[in-house]
Amino acid sequence: MTVSWEPPVSDGGLPWTQYSVKIYSNHGWNDTILLGVSTTRFTFTSREGVRPRKEYTVMVQAFNELKEGEIAQGSVISAYCEYP
Repeated sequence: MTVSWEPPVSDGGLPWTQYSVKIYSNHGWNDTILLGVSTTRFTFTSREGVRPRKEYTVMVQAFNELKEGEIAQGSVISAYCEYP
């Protein structure tokens, strides 16, 4: 399950230093990934616990030295991909 996002419009005067990407599911599972700002996408796989055809809530937040950015949130359903 790949999630992507656009960088925040304003950084408050200091460059963003990292993103926090969180996913939650209604079956009691969640994970948080911290990423550098050189990327605006991340692929969650079964290694991170994502199951096929399940709904997840995704939250992305940017951080810099002084503040936390606003949280962007959305829901997504993971795909089922046949293993080759």
